[in-house]
Amino acid sequence: MSRIINVIPHDDYTLTIALSNGDKIILDMRKKVDTIFFQSLKSPEKFRNVHFEDKRIFWDGGTPNLPLGFTLDNILFDIRDE
Repeated sequence: MSRIINVIPHDDYTLTIALSNGDKIILDMRKKVDTIFFQSLKSPEKFRNVHFEDKRIFWDGGTPNLPLGFTLDNILFDIRDE
């Protein structure tokens, strides 16, 4: 399976996620930032401070048991119905 090699945050609360196989994913976070769990990402500065590592994207915050982010599998599952 592919790895995440880059993540670009956009002002409209979308992320462009580049994968090692050359594919790109556009993840629309507009509805998610209105949820309780992701509401801290409403701050454009915090949203732009996204990190990635291998097969996950994440932001500072959350808890050790419930990190603020997604695995690549979560992302692919989320966009399959779009």
